[in-house]
Amino acid sequence: MNEAALDRTGPLRHEHQLINHQLNQLIEQISNLPKGKATSVAEVRKSILTLGPMLKSHFDNEEKGLYESLEASLGKDSPTEGLVGEHRAIYREFKQLVDILAKYEDEPTFLRHLKTSVNLLQKMMNEHIEKEEKVVFWIAQVKL
Repeated sequence: MNEAALDRTGPLRHEHQLINHQLNQLIEQISNLPKGKATSVAEVRKSILTLGPMLKSHFDNEEKGLYESLEASLGKDSPTEGLVGEHRAIYREFKQLVDILAKYEDEPTFLRHLKTSVNLLQKMMNEHIEKEEKVVFWIAQVKL
C-alpha cells in the first residue's frame, strides 16, 4: 500500500462519514416533522443549507486532489470521468432539495417532496461513496 495514497484517501473517507452523518440527521429531522417533535422546518432548512457547502467542498477535494492524480497516472483508463458526472448529478439533486424548501413549504405535499428528494440524495451519495471506497480509493492506494 502506498502511504501517500492513504494520506489522500483518509481525509476523503472522513468527509464521506461527515456527509452521511448530515444526511442521516436530516432524514431524522424530516421524519420528526409530522410527529410534532422538537424539529422545525427551520432546523431542516439549516441542515439542508449546511449540507450544500459540505458536498461542494468534498467534491472539489476529490476532483482537484485525487482525481487529477489518478488521471495523470492512468490516463484514459482512469475511472474518474463517470464519478465527476455523479458529483454533478448529486449536486443537482441537492439543489432540487433547496428548491423544495422554497416552492413547497406551505403546500400539503411539502413533506412528501422533502422525503422523496432527501431519500434519493442519500441513495445517490451512498452508491457513489461505495464506488469510491471499494474501487477508486483502492486503485489510488495501488497506483499512486
